[in-house]
Amino acid sequence: YSGSLTMVYIESDELKAGFAVGKKHGCSVKRNRLKRVLRESFRSFIPYLSKNFYFVFIPRVSDKEVPTDTYKKDMGYVFKKCGII
Repeated sequence: YSGSLTMVYIESDELKAGFAVGKKHGCSVKRNRLKRVLRESFRSFIPYLSKNFYFVFIPRVSDKEVPTDTYKKDMGYVFKKCGII
């Protein structure tokens, strides 16, 4: 995990990602926007992933708005921390 993101993963035959955004993040518009931001952040790391995994990303709930770049930075941190990249 990192400051704004938690990742759960397992090895598999193909590369898949899921994004679990709960109702604590706000209305459906805010949740869907957050999922789009997370998907775009994940797409930027696809060329660097060495093996196939199933990933689940869970954003943490915070009082303040988290900038979009923070999710990409934290996703890279979590990948490096787990030895995936």
